[in-house]
Amino acid sequence: MDLYVLIYPNANIPTGKSISKEGTRLQVRTLKEGKIPLFTSKEKIFDDGVIKGQVNYVALNGKVMFEMFKNAPMILLNPYSRPSKEFLPDEIKKLIDGELFKADEERQIKPGTSIQLGIPANYPNDLVASLKKYCDTREEIKGGYLALVSGLSSDEPPHILIGLELMESSNEIFGEVAEAISGHIPEGEAVDMINVAGNDATAQNLRQQQFKVY
Repeated sequence: MDLYVLIYPNANIPTGKSISKEGTRLQVRTLKEGKIPLFTSKEKIFDDGVIKGQVNYVALNGKVMFEMFKNAPMILLNPYSRPSKEFLPDEIKKLIDGELFKADEERQIKPGTSIQLGIPANYPNDLVASLKKYCDTREEIKGGYLALVSGLSSDEPPHILIGLELMESSNEIFGEVAEAISGHIPEGEAVDMINVAGNDATAQNLRQQQFKVY
C-alpha cells in the first residue's frame, strides 16, 4: 500500500510517477509537535479544509516510507480526517519488521459446513466503534458486518465473525483491523474475519442488513 507524505518543493523530483535516483533526499513537512503526517490517499490531505491550497507530496510504499527515517518517528495517519491514527515508534518498528499488521492464521471453511449466524447477546459496542473508525480510513472497504458465528467445528464455541466487503482480498487490511480491535476482544476469545464481496453462502448470509455495522 502506498502512503503520501508532504514535502517541501524539490526541483530534483519530477512531477508525476517516476523512479527515484540513488541518494534522493526528501525534506518532509512535520506538524508543530514534530509528528509526521501521512495520508492513505491524495484526497485525505485536504480533509476538513485544513490545507486549502497547492501542496507538494510524494507517494511511497508504506514499508519504504517507514524505512527512510533514520529513527522511528511518531506518525499521524490521516491527521485531518475523523478518525485519525497515531503510530508510536515501537509500532513503526513492528511495521517495518512486518509484525504489527499480521493476521494470526488463515483457514478455509469446508464445503457443506452448516453455519449459524446471529446477533451477539452481549453486543461488542466498543469493538464495533473501533471497527467503524478504522473502516473510515480505508477507501477499499465498501461495507462492514459483524455477527456471532457457530457451527464451524464441533469443539469451537460461538464467536465473533467480521465481514469486510473488499473488491480484492487484503491480508494487510485484515491485520490492521485485528490491531484496531485488539483492545476490545476478551482474553481467550477468537475473532474470525472474511471478505464478503463474493457470492458464497457465508458471504451472502453475513451481508444481511441486521449484521451491517458500516
